[in-house]
Amino acid sequence: MNNSSPDKPFKDFDEQIKILVKRNIIIKDIPFAKHVLNTVSYYKLINGYKESLLVNDSNEEAFKDGITIEFLYDLHIFDITLQSILFKYILAIETSLKTKISYLIAKKYGVFERNYLSSQNYISSGNKRRLRATVLNELNLDKDETMYTPTKYYRDGDINNNTPAKNHIPPWILIQNISFTRAIRWYSILKSEDKKEIYRQFPITKNTRDTDSIEKQYFLDSLKILRDYRNNVAHGYRSINVSITNSVNIEVFNNIIPNSVLSINEFGTFGKNDLYSVLISIGALTDYIILETIFIKELSALFNSKIGEEVKKLANLPDDFLDRLERLPKAVI
Repeated sequence: MNNSSPDKPFKDFDEQIKILVKRNIIIKDIPFAKHVLNTVSYYKLINGYKESLLVNDSNEEAFKDGITIEFLYDLHIFDITLQSILFKYILAIETSLKTKISYLIAKKYGVFERNYLSSQNYISSGNKRRLRATVLNELNLDKDETMYTPTKYYRDGDINNNTPAKNHIPPWILIQNISFTRAIRWYSILKSEDKKEIYRQFPITKNTRDTDSIEKQYFLDSLKILRDYRNNVAHGYRSINVSITNSVNIEVFNNIIPNSVLSINEFGTFGKNDLYSVLISIGALTDYIILETIFIKELSALFNSKIGEEVKKLANLPDDFLDRLERLPKAVI
């Protein structure tokens, strides 16, 4: 390996523009193109959406005819706007999950860590014991090491205000400082009856009465889909043609989600681990009444544009996806 010659050498904006033109991107306004490259970056502008916009048989990764830098910029702005909308709903679902977990834990197992983090309060089947031990260890580390308030305040007190430490960190305080992933893992080690008490409070399972195992599996799968999407967004990845690591089991999905939202025959085309799966999961789990009523309105306002029609194609969304989402069961107060 020759370390003196970089595989990806630095290119100034003029050189980047020449590469864009070579790749069949139309650039008529050079100052605007430089502004875009200086604010969005070549990598994010081009690599973010090229899978959907390249000529299939091109050896040089040439873009399809008619693609302008203005279109790519508009696509990027649309993407980050969509991300901000969906992030709000995912954050609300995360908050709701954490609230329900901490409430149940405190009610059933107490407010002292030695009690509510005791392994006897969680799943005990043989193949789950290792997961239980790992998650409880993670939670104890969060309790002992996190430097974020309010956990730190409860653990260490406040020297500046001469406030002593508390003699425990209750679950509703500990859970404030853990990640969405950690909250899902905490939920995953709960006993079956405790899981049921939580997932039955969310809209889609509140309105569906099938079998506990199906509802429980769908709820956990949906949480993981939202977690994956949130992680992608947090690390600056695209969301329009996102590919989610986790997906919902097709048999489980077919027993929970109405056929008019997504039929089992369509499941392989869209809705498995893509943007539509994220939208369905948000619609299924949002239990903030005020947010539920504006979810479709916000999406409709965003997609009701020329670029919105293009995005539907790039994201492989059904043409009537907004109407479909309206058919999801609504929360019951």
